[in-house]
Amino acid sequence: MEGDLLYVHMKKAHAPTQWDRLSSEHAAVYHAVSPAYRQCLLWKCRKSLPLTDFTTHVKLHCQDDLMAIAAALDAENYVLVKANCPHSGGNPGVNATPSLSCPCPFQALRIRCPVCTVLCEDTAAFTTHLDEHIIRPEHLNHFQTWRTHAQAKDVWQKSEQFSALIPWNLRKDVEFDCPSCAEHWSIIKYRPRVGEDHHLQLLAPSEELKPYRRQILRLYPDFIESPVWDDLAQPLGGIEGEPSTDTAAP
Repeated sequence: MEGDLLYVHMKKAHAPTQWDRLSSEHAAVYHAVSPAYRQCLLWKCRKSLPLTDFTTHVKLHCQDDLMAIAAALDAENYVLVKANCPHSGGNPGVNATPSLSCPCPFQALRIRCPVCTVLCEDTAAFTTHLDEHIIRPEHLNHFQTWRTHAQAKDVWQKSEQFSALIPWNLRKDVEFDCPSCAEHWSIIKYRPRVGEDHHLQLLAPSEELKPYRRQILRLYPDFIESPVWDDLAQPLGGIEGEPSTDTAAP
């Protein structure tokens, strides 16, 4: 099983208490394949850093170094842009891997959507754009209105913050109606939780994203919560001490 798939399997199929029993070697492998961290693609740098800092770090390298890793970045859906470059017909992003004879400097690093190839300015713009593929088109405005309303109730704990792909795990007492459809949402202590999966009813079929899931995960680690990974959510036996011959689809 390849590294990114191994990471997803461990996160989806095994509770954190099981990770505590891993040897230091296995724990190191687990963290090494986490999509939340990236290694600089420049051979003389290779710095490991959080994904949130990756684009900022890459842009610190000089133009010659950026030219050297342009193709490697493009393979990872990071596109070096030469704004108004005459050698690319003035079309930003087309000349992502220009020849050494092109004198125009790189001016930006964009994220290319693996699904539709749209160029996004940064990670925040990409995750917003991803709504167009995660949410059913007819429910996009409904979902975005609900999310804006829900995020206003968020608390600082990440486990309680709103996520598009899982039931809302808010623990404080709160209730309100969806601004779009008036469905009631209620989390009151000692009462049944109502509406915590309302937004999940607006999601598009996850199978449509399966051909792109590994590329999306590399750009957006929270995508691990998508149902598209359910095929990796069952224990294969290895961590529990039982050998397994199962294989996982990419």
